[in-house]
Amino acid sequence: MIDITVDRFEAILPFVGAASEDVFNKMLESFDDTYQDLVTNIIGQDHENDATMVGSRLLLQVERYVMIATFLDRLHSQDIIMTDNGFGVVSNDNIAPASQFRVDALERELTYRRDMARHNMINELRRVDGWAETEQALDNIRSFFWSPVLLRQYYYIDHKPTFDDLASFRSNIDTAENFLRKQLSDDLIDQLLSEERKAKFEPNHRTAKLKILDFIALFLPQNGDITDRQDTHGSFENLLRFIEDHLDDFTKYRDSTAYKANHMQAYENKADDTTFFFAG
Repeated sequence: MIDITVDRFEAILPFVGAASEDVFNKMLESFDDTYQDLVTNIIGQDHENDATMVGSRLLLQVERYVMIATFLDRLHSQDIIMTDNGFGVVSNDNIAPASQFRVDALERELTYRRDMARHNMINELRRVDGWAETEQALDNIRSFFWSPVLLRQYYYIDHKPTFDDLASFRSNIDTAENFLRKQLSDDLIDQLLSEERKAKFEPNHRTAKLKILDFIALFLPQNGDITDRQDTHGSFENLLRFIEDHLDDFTKYRDSTAYKANHMQAYENKADDTTFFFAG
């Protein structure tokens, strides 16, 4: 368990205003519920000690996440109200609520901050010995595009990206990654994802991962349309050439049936193939 103080609460959520201690007391009992959900879904019981180590960067992100997530859950509750001067606890006093526009804007900002705390937590956990082999690691990094931070780097989005934004592209990402599994083998993709969970890569694997991200990003629709098929084909060919040029560093691919198939005959593009889109 973590010990969240009112001073820490005010530092993370300064906009709460003069009634911050009252709001804090209303939420105090909910902090533990949020923390326990975090242990179940991200941290894992075997790594609670790592997550609660005093003075660690991981603990700072855990505290940040718990406070923001709990506040978001209570944002629309009947006993917490946003006013023009901050937040307050509903009582017999006549408290005028702020506009819905301000509440919605705050909710969007807090959702982004909560999700960045989640990203930072996972990023710190990747460096914790043993976490990469946990069920939580497998669940949270099951794809090369595992964080909305990657959307900012590889995709134009006109607002601060959240995990909900990332989820909206999941089918596109899955299509791209399933194609890579078919062409490069499950074993290689699983190896690279395992290294991603550890944030530690074998020679040339990090470069391959970056090329994979370039390729997947082309499957994310811009204005409802997928990138030109020729660009998608070119991106994959660039990735494949790199792997073939460093074949001894990619033994999972070299020893796979996918490698044998790629060298027996060229990929035959078919109009009814839903797995991949070459030029046409």
